[in-house]
Amino acid sequence: MNSKAVKRKHHGSASGSDADDDSLDDSSKKTKKKKKKTEAPKENKTLPANSQVNDQIGLLRTRWACPLPESQCASDYCFIAPEKASHYHLNFAQLEAWAQAIAAA
Repeated sequence: MNSKAVKRKHHGSASGSDADDDSLDDSSKKTKKKKKKTEAPKENKTLPANSQVNDQIGLLRTRWACPLPESQCASDYCFIAPEKASHYHLNFAQLEAWAQAIAAA
């Protein structure tokens, strides 16, 4: 006759108590790092060159906002070629580079 040995936990023992393990886990979860709040820099902290670029980005976004609905165009901003009416999607990096070139001129 084969019998399998079953290990049982003793609930009253101090050496392997699950309650002690749970309390350690709970205390480590409570010591989370506080996240810093992100906010836009105040006007006096923004460098003049960056302020000019930010203004240009705003103007470019206004000028090149895509008139098509989202179902027809996946981008919020497009350069629309006048001769072909083709849409060239503009991302933030492209708008920023364009704004920097305008500000440098």
